[in-house]
Amino acid sequence: MLIGRKDKNTPIIENLQDIIHELTRLRAHAEFLEKKVELLEKENKFLREENLLLRAKITSRNSSLPPSKDITKSTKSNLSGRKPGDKKPGGQPDHKGSNLQFRSTPDEVQDFKVEQCHFCKNDLTGIEQTIVDRQQVLDIPPVKPIVTEYVKYSVVCPCCNKLSSSVLPIKEVKSKIQYGQQIRCWATYFNVRQVISKGRLQELFCDLFDLPISQGTITNMVAQSAAGMMGAYKHIKQHIQTSRTVGSDETSCNISGTNFWLWAYQNLRATFLYVHPSRGYKAIQSQFPEGFKNATLVTDRWAAQLKTPSDEKQLCLQHLIRDTQKLMDVYSSRWAAGIKRYCTKSYN
Repeated sequence: MLIGRKDKNTPIIENLQDIIHELTRLRAHAEFLEKKVELLEKENKFLREENLLLRAKITSRNSSLPPSKDITKSTKSNLSGRKPGDKKPGGQPDHKGSNLQFRSTPDEVQDFKVEQCHFCKNDLTGIEQTIVDRQQVLDIPPVKPIVTEYVKYSVVCPCCNKLSSSVLPIKEVKSKIQYGQQIRCWATYFNVRQVISKGRLQELFCDLFDLPISQGTITNMVAQSAAGMMGAYKHIKQHIQTSRTVGSDETSCNISGTNFWLWAYQNLRATFLYVHPSRGYKAIQSQFPEGFKNATLVTDRWAAQLKTPSDEKQLCLQHLIRDTQKLMDVYSSRWAAGIKRYCTKSYN
């Protein structure tokens, strides 16, 4: 081949490179269009669902739709069906206010007697004085840990020459050094009832009580408290099991990033709660395999609840109010309006 002479195949190679470049560009553009179509399809689906809700007039007031899904803000209020009153917000005329109650037996009394005359500076400390006013301040004293040391002794009996050791009167003292029962109760109450995380609870004990405590210890305290309450927990369950009327519901809850279901069964005196990974009938069978044969079971018509054996079944009044509201909104039903008035009166 002569130097400087162009290969006869060069135009073909250049054309192939152009074609490959164009194909790459078209492929990227096609992927972009596919993603755009996917987004438009999702948006179209969302708008179609919103349109159906608007046409059917379905809101959180007349269905199980959560208030966050309401399209118009005006439907987010008055979910109970109660009519707004004529009274203005705030305190009403002739309303009797409430103040701190004056304590008749204060824990500490500080007398501030007049020591000298404000005018001539004469000494008045030895003269009888008249009480003209009393004022009280309610406060909580600084909470600090109290360390109680239990000292055990042993002694050799001079009569029989045998060794006897003292026995501590408190069964809870099991370790060389440990936290007391009050700290265990506070940790359990704050963590379970007030839903304070173990990290923040650790900070609370340190900042307020000058008491260093690890999150692992708090976890163990709560677990030990739970084990100690199993008797009461079973008693509550038995009370619900034998009740003549039982209301039930379930709601989702997140535990360590996994979705579980919190099941609730209650009557006027007690509430029984348990967590289960399922929302199905097997979750009910895990605690109440025989159902509630002597009770009227009040539910929101969830399939698993309706499957539960019971003497009678009743629809939750709040859900029935929503159903009647839907009939009123969609079909202008007068019959539903009467039912709603009766249910609202019973509910309130």
